[in-house]
Amino acid sequence: MPNFQPNPLYVVNPILTSVAVLVGHFDGTTTRSDWISTSDEFLTHYPNASTLDQIAVGLFFTNGGQHLITFNTGTSELNELIHKDPLSDGVWLSERLMSGLNPISSFDFILLSPQLQHQDSLWFRALQAYCDQRDAILLLNPPELGIEQIPNWFDAHPELHKRHVAMYYPALLVDDKTIGATYAVAGIFNRLDQSFGVWASPSGANAHVDGIHPPVATLSNPETLRLNNMGINCIRTFKSIGTVVWGNTTGVGMDSTNSYWKYIPVRRTIFFIKKSVIDAVQPLESIPYYSGVEDDVMAVIEPFLLELHTRGAFAGRSDKESYSLLCEPSETGILISIGVALLKPDELLVVKIPVTMAQVGPE
Repeated sequence: MPNFQPNPLYVVNPILTSVAVLVGHFDGTTTRSDWISTSDEFLTHYPNASTLDQIAVGLFFTNGGQHLITFNTGTSELNELIHKDPLSDGVWLSERLMSGLNPISSFDFILLSPQLQHQDSLWFRALQAYCDQRDAILLLNPPELGIEQIPNWFDAHPELHKRHVAMYYPALLVDDKTIGATYAVAGIFNRLDQSFGVWASPSGANAHVDGIHPPVATLSNPETLRLNNMGINCIRTFKSIGTVVWGNTTGVGMDSTNSYWKYIPVRRTIFFIKKSVIDAVQPLESIPYYSGVEDDVMAVIEPFLLELHTRGAFAGRSDKESYSLLCEPSETGILISIGVALLKPDELLVVKIPVTMAQVGPE
């Protein structure tokens, strides 16, 4: 009977992190997606892209971004980007978008180009629901409003008060043009992943915005605290460290009682572990369940978790207080349970990964 013995073919290979999908209407009416590695390559693919789109891509690469997928929607009309069920309150991304996004095997973020900054609740609902489905985070730029108006805008959009949405305010000033900060932030995520790991906090001195790109508004400490508590991360400039990201929470905000899941690095680390393990155990789906498969799977995952512990991904000093691993039989195959201490030792956040195996055939 075929089995799943630990060997070089069956290891947990960490997935590529900080892959960002930039969704926009860059050129023409054709939907297409492209891996982009430089700003010049973006212009090669889309010579008619707007100046703001060019600046957005430039901010991503200037700030350390490496993995960018551009998806050209072929339109900027909102009614062609979403579908609303006329018989219910349901709303989701249109087939035009789904046909381009679904084939992308894995990504961390969705960014909206300056051409698709629709301030529409249905648009937001469809996007955040899709990110929830794909274990990704929607990076959003609030509208260009004053600090006194932003709280009211946020309160009017409860669909953004979610754990898979992250917002950044205010915008940046680049070449006398105002543009949202998320394009630089996505690059910063990539830079921090390379230097420290996906579990690093995307805030503070290490999260500096490269280039002379100051925020269009100066926020005081009380204003920053208010926005952070609500669920909006800030862009601030300090004399000692320059312009930096200040805040690392999702749309549920610091004031949320939603425990550790409200923090961006917590969610990203969980997504990273989950997707890496799913990729490793995928061969199990094509073979029958066999006695001892649970031990084989644990022998494959354990070194991956130990390596993350060694690199400082977890809060505990010892492996026992840093993570836990359990693999049990289920009605359809096996159930993998991984607990990790991301902020405090022994306080484990648990992710469960069901694996469906083929039915046992005749002897």
